[in-house]
Amino acid sequence: MDTVEADLSALDATVDRVMLAASADGGTFADVRELRLLLYAAGTEADPSAEPLARFEIEPETGSETAMI
Repeated sequence: MDTVEADLSALDATVDRVMLAASADGGTFADVRELRLLLYAAGTEADPSAEPLARFEIEPETGSETAMI
């Protein structure tokens, strides 16, 4: 499992969205099983029982995607 950590409280108050981009090295996103993005509250990353604030199941549209935003 890969993780990305961001301190959203450090963003300027005028920022109204954050976008993530990812690319697949040596294949497509169709090759990645059970691809999802989980959003956790700050400070809960070390707690294995913490529930995510949001969960996004990611499904490639064509199966040939090598990059996503």
